[in-house]
Amino acid sequence: MARADKHRSLHKHGGSVTFLACLNVTRRLPINGYHHHALPEKFMRFTILATFAALLTYCWFLLKVGQARRKFGVEAPKTTGNADFERIFRVQQNTVEQMVLFLPSLWIFGFYVSDMLAGLLGLGWTAARALYASEYYADAKTRGPGAALTFLIGLVLLVGGTLGALIKGV
Repeated sequence: MARADKHRSLHKHGGSVTFLACLNVTRRLPINGYHHHALPEKFMRFTILATFAALLTYCWFLLKVGQARRKFGVEAPKTTGNADFERIFRVQQNTVEQMVLFLPSLWIFGFYVSDMLAGLLGLGWTAARALYASEYYADAKTRGPGAALTFLIGLVLLVGGTLGALIKGV
């Protein structure tokens, strides 16, 4: 579909633009009555890579829970009964809890402040989750440094992204 045809097609649908349509155009498009520049070809690639790394790490933790269920004989839906299983389960659960803060903050920071810095901080967050996991698997009492670093990076992304959005505006 030619760019002009795509523009007319999008305009016919109330001016809304899907994410995929944004990635395939290189000119200004109407979005909710306003003209916005289309997204660049390599839109937020570092933020995307950091998101991928975090989600891949989460999937690894999820697989570890499945393995631990079999190894320690903890059948679903139970989440207690063996201390070794419970530590592995808590790493996975705590990671999903932290992702609620991390992922939106990462994307806000990447969009309003710096894609590259968001990517680096995101990879740091993922490394901190891996540290947290190794600490927690060994002994729940030693999880402090990984947990603190994870929270600190999430907070930097949240505050930095919010300030960036307020300063730059929409």
